[in-house]
Amino acid sequence: MERNVSALSVADIRNETAGTSQTTPAIHPEKWVEAYGDALYRYAFAHCKNKFLTEDLTQAPFIAALKTSQGFQYKSKELPWFTGILR
Repeated sequence: MERNVSALSVADIRNETAGTSQTTPAIHPEKWVEAYGDALYRYAFAHCKNKFLTEDLTQAPFIAALKTSQGFQYKSKELPWFTGILR
C-alpha cells in the first residue's frame, strides 16, 4: 500500500482537539490503527524521512496506548494523545 507522506499539520491536530472533551473513547482500540495510522505515519515520516524507522515509530504509540489506556481520561481527543506519545 502506497502511503501519502505529507506532513500532519498543527491545524490538523487543532481541528481534532476542537470541541468538547470526551468521557469515553471516540474510537474503540481495535480501530485505532485504521483511524489514526496514516496520520501518525505522515507525522513520523515528516520528522525522520526514513520509511523503515517511520514504520517502527508509528507502531509505538499504539503499543504504549494499550498499556496506558486506562490512564487516559479522555479530556482530549485521541489523535493528539497518540501524537504526544509519538513525539
